[in-house]
Amino acid sequence: MGHPTAIACTASFRDQVLALTKRRNVSVGDLLRAVAILLPPQALDDMADPGEPPLFERDTLVVKSGAHKGETLKRKPRLQARLKETMPFPKDATTLRKALALALALDKQEWALSVENTKQREQRKSRHDKSEQRIVELERGLERLAFRPLTSNCRTLEDACYVFGLRASMRPSEELVRRRFRDLASVFHPDAIKGDHERMSQLNQAMQLFKDYNILSS
Repeated sequence: MGHPTAIACTASFRDQVLALTKRRNVSVGDLLRAVAILLPPQALDDMADPGEPPLFERDTLVVKSGAHKGETLKRKPRLQARLKETMPFPKDATTLRKALALALALDKQEWALSVENTKQREQRKSRHDKSEQRIVELERGLERLAFRPLTSNCRTLEDACYVFGLRASMRPSEELVRRRFRDLASVFHPDAIKGDHERMSQLNQAMQLFKDYNILSS
């Protein structure tokens, strides 16, 4: 049957767990065993501990037999469970509370289970690795494309072409300038992840120069 174990907890948490056991027609120990069977140990690490009851929260009990029959006692709110020695996680109060919190989360559909075979797990890992590699490649590409800011303001057409990554001798089309500005601004705008105020300022200066040289219509 297992060893009786008391799990100190808040009265609210206790009431939620007992309500769940009543709805499911199971015991507290059954909930703990279900969590142990269905969920990996890492799931408990990610779960917040509902915590022990505060000092002012105590249950009042009346002794029903023995020499102290009729006397009242104050004790922490708790849950009682029978636990087997084969439980795969520690039986300390913190771990048991977290396991019961997981059971509540599953019942409320705040937490979900998914089943995948080895092939699916390897495919998911491969997609994740490829995504990570793609991010690294994009960051490296960005570092290569990012122009070194001018030491002074953007003052000439050659400066503007440099900022836009264009040949200084070319007279770019309006379409090319606007497309390049959108691309660069999406990277260097201060609100972007790689935002750069200095580079964005020089992009805006370059755009004004393209207008001054009638490459851009107003």
